[in-house]
Amino acid sequence: MSEEQPPSQDAPPPYTGGYPPAQAEYPPPQAGYPPPQAAGYPPPQAAGYPPPQAAGYPPPQAPPPAQQAQNTTVVVQQPQAAVITKGVHFGPSPMSYNCHICHTQQVTRVDYQSGLLTCLIVLVIFLLGFVCCLFWPFCCVPLCISGTKDVYHTCPNCNNQVGVHKRLG
Repeated sequence: MSEEQPPSQDAPPPYTGGYPPAQAEYPPPQAGYPPPQAAGYPPPQAAGYPPPQAAGYPPPQAPPPAQQAQNTTVVVQQPQAAVITKGVHFGPSPMSYNCHICHTQQVTRVDYQSGLLTCLIVLVIFLLGFVCCLFWPFCCVPLCISGTKDVYHTCPNCNNQVGVHKRLG
């Protein structure tokens, strides 16, 4: 009752044991490929690349001539904050002072600026000028007198403020 069926066309041939049949050699190299190298010789180098180095030595580290290092000096200046010295009494006139910023012995330069005393004198003269009707034109006179203004001492070498003499306050 069992009938043997003929082998189908798609099925592989039955295994008979042993090694597979020998295959053809590798195909010949195509044109454009380099020929095979003989044993013991290094591969050829393409144009533009340095020759290979011996094992154990690092390659030379010279920069290309177009990118030579340039010496560049960068100067960064930061504004210095005004430091008022507490132990020294600054008066209304220039004085000899050892600058704590530039460390030189200099005579200070003085600048006069209107302060609290100047404003009070202007206000008093202005108010009395309306009461007496005679003094109000003179209310701007204290703005022209350096004896009523505050004195700011600066170092002439480094131009930093080293002290202040307040007339009032």
